[in-house]
Amino acid sequence: MVPATLFDLSLFKLQTDLPKCSGASGVRQFKGTDPHTDNLASFSSSKFFATSSPERAITFITDVGGVTTKGSDGRTGYPRTELREVTSTGADAAWSVQGRHSLTVRESVHKLPVGKESVIIAQVKSNIIKDVFLKMRATVRGSTAPKFVIEARVKYNKPSGSVGEMGLTFDRQFALGEKFDINIVVTGLQVAVTVNAVGEAPQTLTHDYSTFTPFSSTLTGDLYYFKAGSYCQSNLKYSAAGQQCEVQLHSVALAHS
Repeated sequence: MVPATLFDLSLFKLQTDLPKCSGASGVRQFKGTDPHTDNLASFSSSKFFATSSPERAITFITDVGGVTTKGSDGRTGYPRTELREVTSTGADAAWSVQGRHSLTVRESVHKLPVGKESVIIAQVKSNIIKDVFLKMRATVRGSTAPKFVIEARVKYNKPSGSVGEMGLTFDRQFALGEKFDINIVVTGLQVAVTVNAVGEAPQTLTHDYSTFTPFSSTLTGDLYYFKAGSYCQSNLKYSAAGQQCEVQLHSVALAHS
C-alpha cells in the first residue's frame, strides 16, 4: 500500500538517502501529484519508505552509507529519509515564529546502527540562518542500553559568544518498537515539547530563545519549517556498511495559527 493512501502527505515532501537522478549533488526528493515528476502521492519503496502492516504506519529506513546533503561518499554528513513540510502549493514551507505552530506525531524507533545508536525523529529548522531551532533525538547511552532516551536538542550561547547545543532529556527510557507521542509547539521564541509513551502521563520541557542569538535578533525575519522521520546520526565513519536507522510514523498532524 502506498503511504500517501494512509496519511495526508499533501503538506510534505520526502527527502531520501538516494542521489539525484541527474547526477547533481544533493539528495532525491519526492513531492506533489504530478505523474511526470518524482511524486509522493503514488510512491512507495520497501527499501526506505513503505507502509507497515498491521500497524498501518509509514516505515522510514535510512542506510548509514546513503547519500547526504553534504556529500555522496557516505562519510560526510548524515543520511536521512525524512518528511519536510511544504505549503498547499508545494513550495517549501516557511513560517514566522510569530503566532502558534505545532507538530504532533506518534512514532516508534525499530532499529539503530551499531557504532552510533542515534536518530533524529523530528525537527524545527530555519530557512534563513540555516540553524536548527529544535531536534528531537533518540539515543542509546551506555547506561540505558538496550533502551534509548529522547532529547530535545536546543541551542544556547556559550560564554565565549559562540553557539552551542544542549539536550533537554525526558525522564523515561524507551524500548525499540515502543510507540510514543511527541507534540512540539513554537510560540514566538518559546518552544514547548511534550513526550509520552502511548497511554502514559506526558512530560513537557521548554526552552526560551528570546535571549539567545542569533534567534533573538531574527524574530521578525527568520522563517521555519517542521520535519519528521529518520535522520540517522551515523554514517560510514562510525558504523559498518549495511547498518540502518528505522523509524515508524503512526500519525502526523500540523497546525498553524
